[in-house]
Amino acid sequence: MPGKKTFKENKIKDILSTIESDSKFRDFKKKNPGYYLAHLFYMEKSENEKNEPWQAGYYDKKKDKMVVFSLKENNKIEKEPESEIFKKDKKAVNKLELKKIKIDFEEAKNINNEFVKSKYNGEPIKDRIYIIQKLEKHIWNITNVSRFFNIINVKIDAQKGKVIKSSKDSLMGLGRVME
Repeated sequence: MPGKKTFKENKIKDILSTIESDSKFRDFKKKNPGYYLAHLFYMEKSENEKNEPWQAGYYDKKKDKMVVFSLKENNKIEKEPESEIFKKDKKAVNKLELKKIKIDFEEAKNINNEFVKSKYNGEPIKDRIYIIQKLEKHIWNITNVSRFFNIINVKIDAQKGKVIKSSKDSLMGLGRVME
């Protein structure tokens, strides 16, 4: 397909290259070789709000801990402290394998936006949270937060670009208090 980016030219690889070439990351990895890439996270805000920085989460199976590196403005890297992870079962967090991801961020974003527009027409989306991770397979797990306090979750196969699951729930129904 003319003009289509190959995975070698994509945003995810650029983000990880910037993070993993930083001295903070290299020092951390040298001292903690058991950590591997588990996910990438990005929160896109609407209108005049500032987007959150890209974050890369690294997991250590033996420690059952996660360390997150954030890509701030001017390519400044910040490392969060090692933390507990929240998961439903005792399984280890899967390794994110870049070679198995064929759908880059922009393409996942477009698939999500078109899907939400066609299936959930009338839901004005305020914020979007993008997570690329490996569950049963590599997926883009995208949470769309609407101005009507609904959450529309869309899971996209990161190899094929197909929506494999979607759901819509009310934030109010989840028992959260909105200010």
